Amino acid sequence: MSLPDKPLGTDGTFLDILHPQPSGNDHSMVSAAVTHTHIAAWLSNLTVCGFGIYMIHYFFVFLGYDIGALLHIIAPLRIPFSAIVILVCSWCIVAALRRLLGHRAVYFLG
Repeated sequence: MSLPDKPLGTDGTFLDILHPQPSGNDHSMVSAAVTHTHIAAWLSNLTVCGFGIYMIHYFFVFLGYDIGALLHIIAPLRIPFSAIVILVCSWCIVAALRRLLGHRAVYFLG
C-alpha cells in the first residue's frame, strides 16, 4: 500500500520522515500514517500553535535553564531538559490563548 505524499498539516494524519536509502547518498521523504487519534490531535494542535510557540519561546529560555540548575541536572542533560520545559510552557500558553481568543488569535499568534 502506498501512502500519498502529504506533509503533516492541520489534520495531523500524515508525518513525513527523512528515510536514508541504502546507497548512502540519496534521501527520500516517506509518509507514515498516524493512526492513534490522540497523537494525531496533539500533532495537529502543535502544527496550529507552531508560529505562536516560536514567537513566545524566548521568554522561557532562562526559566528552563534555571529549573535545570535548581534540580542539579548535569550540563549535557540541562539543554534537552530546558528545551522540553520551553516547549511545554510555550505550547500551554499559546493553546490557552487560542482557546480564549477564538478566531481572533490569528491576529496575535499568527
